[in-house]
Amino acid sequence: MAPIPKLSPLVAVLQAGFIAREHWNKLEPKDRAELRRLISKSKGQPKNLTLKERGEVKRIVGLLDAKGAVWKLAPVGKRLRPGGKR
Repeated sequence: MAPIPKLSPLVAVLQAGFIAREHWNKLEPKDRAELRRLISKSKGQPKNLTLKERGEVKRIVGLLDAKGAVWKLAPVGKRLRPGGKR
């Protein structure tokens, strides 16, 4: 049996991007637009948002199923680590 080639970091980044897009596309269009607006308004600083807006960001991010995305990404990370199964 031929050895499995080492997974390149570029392939891992692409796979992560596809998984992120899959989860992003599960959001309703209005939630995507609102999250974009709030992230833009915050400029990366939660203090730039009101308490209500921060709650809205948390609600929308919760819909992204980050836990499910991490489970999908786990095999990629394992293959990239030195000594990881390939």
